[in-house]
Amino acid sequence: MTRHLPLTITGRGPRTLLTHLATGAVMATLALLGTGCASTSPRQDAHFGAATRLLNEQQRLNPDASHANEGLTTRADGRTVRASQNRMMDTYRTPPAPVSQSMDNVGVSGSH
Repeated sequence: MTRHLPLTITGRGPRTLLTHLATGAVMATLALLGTGCASTSPRQDAHFGAATRLLNEQQRLNPDASHANEGLTTRADGRTVRASQNRMMDTYRTPPAPVSQSMDNVGVSGSH
């Protein structure tokens, strides 16, 4: 027959309250670590990325638009392209006057 010793806080005896608490803490820690390796969300993992795929499909209004509009590019002759390029380069040489950024003229029409 085994004899059970009383639990004490003072540390006397082989099975104290602190020993039980330490054993319980170790067991709880092992239980938590053991569940960390298990898959807890197989249903969610099966649908991972579904929302992103759905949004991507919804944002494509017409997936064949690039093929339907292949021959509809606007063409420009050499003079038009050169004039446009010269105007762009002129804005770097002599920048246009800055637009007023004050809040005094907000909502005021051009004529008084």
